[in-house]
Amino acid sequence: MNARMTMKTAFAASVLLFPGALLAERRTGYGANIVPIAIYGSDDRADYYEADRVYQHLADSTAALFRSRDVVLDASRGTASIGSGRTIRDKFNLREEERYGDQPFGSFCSSFLAGEDLVVTAQHCFEEGITCAQTSFVFGYAVTRAGAFPSEVPAENVFGCKEVVASHYDRNGADYAVVRLDRKVPAERFPLAINRGAAPAAGARLFAIGYPSGMPVKVAGSASVRRVHADRGFFVTDLDTFAGNSGSPVFNADTMLIEGVLTRGGTDYIHTESDGVTYYDPRRPGGYAPGAAHVVGQDEGRGEDVTLIGRLKNLLPVTDFERAIDEAKERDIPTRAPSLRDSGVVPAIYNPDGRGGVVPAVYYPDEDDIPEPTFI
Repeated sequence: MNARMTMKTAFAASVLLFPGALLAERRTGYGANIVPIAIYGSDDRADYYEADRVYQHLADSTAALFRSRDVVLDASRGTASIGSGRTIRDKFNLREEERYGDQPFGSFCSSFLAGEDLVVTAQHCFEEGITCAQTSFVFGYAVTRAGAFPSEVPAENVFGCKEVVASHYDRNGADYAVVRLDRKVPAERFPLAINRGAAPAAGARLFAIGYPSGMPVKVAGSASVRRVHADRGFFVTDLDTFAGNSGSPVFNADTMLIEGVLTRGGTDYIHTESDGVTYYDPRRPGGYAPGAAHVVGQDEGRGEDVTLIGRLKNLLPVTDFERAIDEAKERDIPTRAPSLRDSGVVPAIYNPDGRGGVVPAVYYPDEDDIPEPTFI
């Protein structure tokens, strides 16, 4: 289902098929097939095309940070070439069998849409000699089908950095930046929803969306909160994230709300020489034996640090998506994330009452697949 179509069309409240819904609310002009989103170990990353379309829809509202010099606009074709033309395997000198080794790299950080012209990222992304003016935010940097690695995007997907509205950088605490883009982002890429309440508890289920090692967007799931350092503004998790994920939104898998901004983490790649000596993220990996991603047990390693989104809540507008999730909570409608891989549903954002209210939903292409409503 086209996101623009769903944003423009006023669907009736007939889509509310989860507990508390009314039977008379089942039918719309599009049939009875729209229902609300109910939303360390193994490598739990997935490419855009592999992920369930709910996650794809969320990924559409994330952007990769590129050096502007690496984004070349072609006005005649309406496109922008991106990246270096090299692969992850080349850049980090990885083994032939390394997962995603043949994918391109180009970006250096991640971000997410938090307002019609606002994105959130990590402040340290601008602490490495790259200024706001030297940064481009690129939406749609994704592998949309197997082997189709992006070397360009539509020019309309590229945004400049107008200003850093607010930022904070503590290498041992919170790390964030709120950035204003050079223009508004089209409505099909909707601003995401944040948690304005209490910090997540240890054990809360999480997933993240971002651009690890500068690759096209990945969804990383099957993670949880390890511990919370509320006084220092961050929590620790076991997300499968890498350098390049800095600035990624980290979602609560049970609420669809963003709990934080990926800030820092452990070793990404290791290189073990023939004498058994191991080097961790060497600055010049080409001078060592081919390496691999650093793998530890799910409960091992330092973990990945995430800035609590509560530190930013007064800086970010309340979005329609956030209001919709709040309304779903009030009505006891589940918002739990589906399985990471394709569940056969298509996400939608629709207007249930014609008055501007937006509700998260998923669209079932096959009406026979719709779960039967249950009632309280």
